[in-house]
Amino acid sequence: MKSLLLSIGIAAVIACVPLISSAETVHFQLVKKIVLPTTDGHGDLLRYDPETQNIYASMAYSGGAVINPADNKIAHIIQGGIQNPSGMAWDKNYVYWTSNGKSNGQANDQIYVISKHSWKVVYHFRPVGLTPDAIYADTRNHRLYVAMDDSNWIDIYRLGEKPRFIGKIALYPQSGSGPDVGTLRAAKDRLYMPDDSWEEVINLKNNQIIHKINTALPTANGQNSHTKGQAFDEKTGDLWVGTTKDGILVLQGKDLKILKRLPSQSGIDEVVLDPQYQLVYAFESKAKGFDVYNAVSLKPVAFVKTGYLSTHTGAINPRNHEVYAYAGMDHAIFVYRPILSQ
Repeated sequence: MKSLLLSIGIAAVIACVPLISSAETVHFQLVKKIVLPTTDGHGDLLRYDPETQNIYASMAYSGGAVINPADNKIAHIIQGGIQNPSGMAWDKNYVYWTSNGKSNGQANDQIYVISKHSWKVVYHFRPVGLTPDAIYADTRNHRLYVAMDDSNWIDIYRLGEKPRFIGKIALYPQSGSGPDVGTLRAAKDRLYMPDDSWEEVINLKNNQIIHKINTALPTANGQNSHTKGQAFDEKTGDLWVGTTKDGILVLQGKDLKILKRLPSQSGIDEVVLDPQYQLVYAFESKAKGFDVYNAVSLKPVAFVKTGYLSTHTGAINPRNHEVYAYAGMDHAIFVYRPILSQ
């Protein structure tokens, strides 16, 4: 306990480089450690819901946590049978959570529907495809898109308490390890998806791939680098794409032209963007922390070390710019505050 209090009172160890203006630098201060009611393990996605202003966390092994950023305390724990939770999406009434559990030793893929009024599971169903992972809600068109890792396609459902299957979107390539965590631009009817070493853009008006690019470069061991989590910058039109072995890529969003490759401490799992501060965060399991980049200068800013493996996902609260990093092997979420200084 003494060491925890000491660590919270001290700013995180950061190397600083200029941000936005030549006189401005950024530091990160650890302000809270949120201990999750689970054990050490991989865990999965964190997401910020602007409607409820909550952070959702997929805890290691089972269940989800709803965190209130006003005090950075757990407001609700969601169980209801959720095993190995992965991604989540939402509309005004429900949160939709993907789960990759097992029943009698067999895969028991499920999508859970949680009421935002009771924070209880009100429905769950088995998806059409295999191994649901990332999930996206297009509330304008009442669509729910679910990336199916072991089917290499996207299930499409109609939003609601009992989502109804509408169809699917074929991805490229049709075989391999499957898609990862992309990003939805619902207002533009575009879904950006990583799949193996490829990045592709889907036109949601006709569910067709309109651009795709193989991002892989040869690596030291001859294995291809795969595309991973990503974030779209609405101010610049750039797409930031994490990779397993090739740092982070900055792509031109309209045609996927590679603008820059930037280094990272290790392979990247998840990427998030603070649109006001124009900071990009790349979370990395093996590096025990996350890299920070300047979205304007396209340069590295800092590396923030949590000290724990499986710090591979995170989220930001755009209202106060706090950064949430899920340190899986400490079954905790570390909350950092960026401090801009002259």
